[in-house]
Amino acid sequence: MPVTLRDLAKALNLSHATISLVLNNRFDVAIPEETRQRVWKMAKEMGYRPNYAARALVKGSTQMVALTAPRLDTAFYHEVIHRLYTLASREGYEVLVRQMRPSEGNESTRPAFWPVDGIVSVDGLLDPDPDMPMPMGIPTVSVGTCCREGGDRFEIDIRPAMSALLHHLRPNERVLFLGWKALQHTHENLWNTYAEAMQSLGFNPSAHFVSHEDLGLARADLAELLGRDFHESIICYEDELALLAVRACRDVGRSCPRDVRVAGIGGARHIDLVEPPLTSIQFPIGELCEAAWHCLLDRMRGSKEPLGRRTYPARLIQRESTRVSSQTKDGLELL
Repeated sequence: MPVTLRDLAKALNLSHATISLVLNNRFDVAIPEETRQRVWKMAKEMGYRPNYAARALVKGSTQMVALTAPRLDTAFYHEVIHRLYTLASREGYEVLVRQMRPSEGNESTRPAFWPVDGIVSVDGLLDPDPDMPMPMGIPTVSVGTCCREGGDRFEIDIRPAMSALLHHLRPNERVLFLGWKALQHTHENLWNTYAEAMQSLGFNPSAHFVSHEDLGLARADLAELLGRDFHESIICYEDELALLAVRACRDVGRSCPRDVRVAGIGGARHIDLVEPPLTSIQFPIGELCEAAWHCLLDRMRGSKEPLGRRTYPARLIQRESTRVSSQTKDGLELL
């Protein structure tokens, strides 16, 4: 027979209510820490497992939220999911994490079938896929550079940082935007921002989308491109792709930043520790996640405020990978 709250209460000589408060991580009620530790220890010893279905029936909620992203294996999405997971856990919520792409929807992965109280969509589709509609009645918050319609939106504004980057690169026709083919729907805002900034400077934008997600094949694809076409600067959709571009440059005998200047987007951790340290457009991930989570929490608690849209500016962090070179009588000089 499954161990119940009443079994734990009897074993510890505590009330059913106290056991419930402790196991539901309720810190708004004063319970001694020693008592909390006793409850958790006994629950582990007796093999207690919470009955989420029963809890949902009693509370009218599942105490679970969903976090979705088009990828889970890049620094930006990993950092956002980690921060949101931490915030949700502090409030006692279980977390369902889903990778969502337009072509990967099926009956089991549609949001309408998720047993959750709220959803955070990271870089959701600009135009929601009609085959994967967001469920009516479940609070939804979108965060990132492109956000879904139909919920509160917390958007990263990269326009000032992109303009600053292009001016820093002293652009000409040979500035390339580099992205992943499988994620073009999430590139749209970034590509449009880059293209508009290039056009405002009087240059034609150009792009290449890597078709291989395997890093070895992607590196070979980039090396073939860079060996065939000369680009003075490359702006990459994400920092990991920028690091791959630097390696591909070396594969064809070109040096960064002497021959090709490379910049990423996202502001991943430790990119200042690689060689050369990577210039990047840094996203305000901490501030963004805090605001988005507290908005979702208010919605799940019944807030009826009008849907909101807030923007958070990214900022350019200049490092060695884009230092501009000029020829002097003494040879090559870094500016």
